[in-house]
Formats: sequence, C-alpha cells, structure tokens
Amino acid sequence: SILTLVERERNFHLTLLRQPDEFKDSIEQLKQSMDSMPIIETNENPETINTSDYSLSMQNITLHDYAGNIDRQVRNINYLLNDSEQVSVDIPAIVPASDEARFIEEYATTEVADKPVVQVFDVSFEDRLTSFTELNKAREQLKTESSDSEDFLKMLMGQLAESVSLMSKVKNAGASNLTNYTSRIFATVLKAGYTQYSPFLEAEEIDRIRGVNFDYKTEASEYEPFKLKKSSVVKYDLFSNNWVAEDGSRTTFPFGMHQVDEEVLMPVIQNLMQENRLERARIYNNIEDQKRMYLDRWASEIGNYFRDNRSTADDLINRMRETYADFTSSYSLYKSLEETAGLMKSSDDLANSEVNSQDMDAELIAGFETQARQYNQEMDEFTDYMDRIMEDINNMTDEFSHIEYYEGSLRDTLPHATAVAMANIHSLDQRQRQLLAVSPYLAKYGELPPAPQTSEELLEDVDIDLETQAQEKLRQLMDQERGQTPTEEWPGGNAAYTG
Repeated sequence: SILTLVERERNFHLTLLRQPDEFKDSIEQLKQSMDSMPIIETNENPETINTSDYSLSMQNITLHDYAGNIDRQVRNINYLLNDSEQVSVDIPAIVPASDEARFIEEYATTEVADKPVVQVFDVSFEDRLTSFTELNKAREQLKTESSDSEDFLKMLMGQLAESVSLMSKVKNAGASNLTNYTSRIFATVLKAGYTQYSPFLEAEEIDRIRGVNFDYKTEASEYEPFKLKKSSVVKYDLFSNNWVAEDGSRTTFPFGMHQVDEEVLMPVIQNLMQENRLERARIYNNIEDQKRMYLDRWASEIGNYFRDNRSTADDLINRMRETYADFTSSYSLYKSLEETAGLMKSSDDLANSEVNSQDMDAELIAGFETQARQYNQEMDEFTDYMDRIMEDINNMTDEFSHIEYYEGSLRDTLPHATAVAMANIHSLDQRQRQLLAVSPYLAKYGELPPAPQTSEELLEDVDIDLETQAQEKLRQLMDQERGQTPTEEWPGGNAAYTG
C-alpha cells in the first residue's frame, strides 16, 4: 500500500516575489513609521492627493511626511505583492495523520545503527525533491526573526489599520481643536475695537432700542438717543472665556458697541442734527403732507376699485340666478309639451290633447341648492382672494406711510440691529451659530460663503472603521485556513505553501 501511495503525486505551488529585498525594505520602513507617531509632521516631501471625486469644494489635499510615507509604502507593498510569479512542483507525498503515516511512525526509524536498511520508496524523483526544498526555502524569504512571514503580515495588517485609524482621529481632533482655538483668539481680537456692556445691567435700555422702528410720526417728540452707562462695561476673563461686570455677573454674549461709532460718529451726528433741527422739521412736515395726500387718494381709488368689483360680482351672480330660473321654467314647459305630444300619438281622445303642466318645484329647489353651494364657494374664494389683496395693499400702505426718522436711524441703526440679533440667536442655523463667538450681529447679518459640497462616497469612506475591517479580513483568512486543514484527501497541500 505504501508503494501504491508513492505513485500518488501531489502538486505544491508557491507565489514568489520578484523583488523580495525591496518588499522587505518597504515592510521595514512601514513598521518603523507605525512604531512612532510624530506630534507635528515635517514637510520635506509633501505629496498632493487628488480628491475631486470626494468634494467639488476641495479638489486636492496634501499629505505631509508621516502620512505621505505610510501612503507610499502601502502603495509600494501592493505593487511588489502583485509583481510575483507562480512556481510549482509535483512529488509523491504521504498525507499527515493518515494510516500510512502512522505505519511509518510505528515501524520506521532514522537511527538504524548497524541494522540493514530496506529501500521502500522509489527515490528517482530526487531532482523534484530538491526543487521542493528550494520552494520551501523561498517560502522563508519573508520570515522575520520573531515570527512566520504569514503571521507577520497578518500582524502588520492589524497594526496598519490601528495606526491609520489612530492617526486620522488624532489629526482630525487636533485640527479641530487648533481651528477652534485660533478662531476664539481671532474672535477675541476682533472685539478689541468694541466697548462691551453687560446685557443684564443694560437689559431695559437694550429692550428699548430693540423696539424702535425709527418712524418720525410716532418718535420725533419722544425719541431719546441710545446710551449705555460706563458702569455696565464688562471685562474679558481670559481663563474662563467670560465677560465679567463690576457686580461680578458673567456673560458669554456681551453687548458690543464699536468705539469709533460710539465715541465719534454718534456725537457728530447728534451735533449736526441739532444745528439744522428747524429745517429738518419743515422737511419732515412737507414729506408727511405729501404722503398723506397720496395715501388719501390711494385709499379712495382702492375703495372705488373694490366697490366696483363687488357690484360687478353681485350683478353677475344675479344674472346667473335669473338665467338659471328661466332655464328651469323653460325646461319644465318643454317636458310638459313632450309628454302631451306622446299622449296624442297614442290616443285619439281629445281630452288627452290637453297640455298638462309639470310640477317641477322639487327639482327647482334641488337645483337652486346646488347652484347656491357653487355660488357660495365661488364667493368665498373670491372673498379670500380680495382679502389677500387687501392685506398686501395694507402692508404696502404702512411701508409707504413710514417716514424715516434720520436723526435716530443714522445714530442708532447699528445698536438696534445688534439688539435684534441678540434676541434671535435661537433662530440661527448651524453655520451661523459658529459665528456667535465673534458677535450675534455678525452671526445674523454676515454673508457666509456657499457650504462645501461633498459626495456620498466621502461620507461612506469616512465612516469606515479600518480596525474592524482588518479584523474581519483576518477572521475570513482564519476561517479559510480552517477549511483547508488536511483531511483524508488532504486538499490543503497547495494552501500550505501558498505565499
């Protein structure tokens, strides 16, 4: 049976790298890069990566020395693994753990001393056995001092996934923290030209300026310039990132007044307005008289327009009702004549030739009810339409009748807009909220650039967990190896020596 077994040849094949030294060098450089991660990357050999497939807003990114070296080594390893060749040899083999192997283990020995040796196997395939030995040596070309080549590559695969994930998380977190920190510094610097006041100590004055609409007709005699007290000034606390008032109260959103606007422009405007107060009063009164005349004419013409439309609509409805009534009466007479003509044809009795009037009251009432519902629906739609037009006209009337009180608006428009912005910070979107650190005014009225556009592929790739993915791939390899464990047919002969 052993001689029969020898004749059963097995095929062994191996994937050999054409450039094993370069491969080991890339592996070593990659391992060295993963053993230590710099806090700050050098930038001696940056590499530009095209990212146009991910984002229309960012066409490329720069990989610096550390990340660029890992990227280059991984791409180089991938190239060297593909730069390989398949070699194989066929030799007779005895399957491990088989009956033949157990027989040899029990009855054969390598220590024969002076005993005779019986040649059981045909050894005419020594040249192929030599080739097999060379294959086995080639398999050891990637073996390290501490582990098998396959185990080393598996370890390297998991370490690479862990290192890249850690590097990405650290870089993203670091970049975000650095951006937020520099943004806070820049926001604080931008506030250097402003005098900051406590919104709690000046709540009453801020509420007053928030409700101002700068209408000359209602505010000319009662308007008071907006002015905050020096005792309400707050100072910035660098460590807590808060603004502290004299009474110890703190706030993160102080009410800022630009020093140039508060100390230069406002007094100049107030003095200029005081000098030509009488002339401005005559101009305001003339504007008011003209607008009142236009508004009276406007109201009269609009009233006539609505009245004419209403009258035309009523006439049209009455005509429709009269027409429907005439149609119903004529239809009733027609039905009566039709039935009488039918009776005359079927009988010679003159009594049947009498025209019998048809009682159409029920049909007439039902018809009127249907028409009434249609009329009411049309009237409701028409009324709603006219109400919307009237609402628009009233809004335009209010806007036209507004007379800008320039003395107040020139001086206090910016404080008014700032007070309104502070009261509406809850309505800001996510991008605007990021500007609240500078000021609510800038967050509400600032013009933002278009939001960056990213593809769905970017969001999917960003969510990839490399460590989990590497563990899953390694698990699949282990399952595959378990499935190729030698059996009676020993199907794992090839896999045992596959690089």
